[in-house]
Formats: sequence, C-alpha cells, structure tokens
Amino acid sequence: MVFDEGSPGMEPIPLSVSTTVTTPGDVTVVLAGEIDVTTQGELAAALAEALEQTHGALTVDMASVTFCDSSGLRQLVQLTGLCQEEKVDLRIQPSHIVRRVIKLTGLDMVLPLIDA
Repeated sequence: MVFDEGSPGMEPIPLSVSTTVTTPGDVTVVLAGEIDVTTQGELAAALAEALEQTHGALTVDMASVTFCDSSGLRQLVQLTGLCQEEKVDLRIQPSHIVRRVIKLTGLDMVLPLIDA
C-alpha cells in the first residue's frame, strides 16, 4: 500500500505542551503528540521555562507522547544535566512508546524515569 501526502492518518500529531505549578516550587509539564526535529524547539523552550519556574521538583509527563526521536531524547538528556546543576528533582514519566525508545538507547540508566 502506498500513501501519498494527502492520505489521512499520515500527518504528524502536533506537539501540545501545558505547564502547571502543582505546589509551591513544583512544576509539571504535560506533553502530548509527537516530538521530533520540527517540534524540538518548542519542547526546548517549554522545558527551559519550566526549569526557571521550579525550585523543587520538575515532572515531565509524557504519557500522551506518541513518537519521540533523537532530538527529543537529546532535550531530555540536557534537561537532566541542567536539573542536576540546579539541584532540581527531575521526574520523567514516559509513555510506553517513549519508554521503549529510552530503554533501547540505554538512556534508562541516565534519565530519572517514573511509572504512570
């Protein structure tokens, strides 16, 4: 079966980002959709803003992320390093799909993953 650009179901799911302050100093970033080279700039900006707002814990909820490529993984690794420098407790809650990619790349040994 061949899909052309006009075929339904083949368009990327845009990245949706929402940030909330859950308790004083704790911030949660909820991501949904696809993270790739076209959305990684939006992701980077949202994560940087969230890091500026937090003084305690930063949770990245990726339970509704349907795709994450290496540019998204790079953002998570960079965020992990920044959180360590700033002494912010980072928690990443990946979707099943993202957790699989993280494990396949060996980043589960580096990223602070939590279960849903």
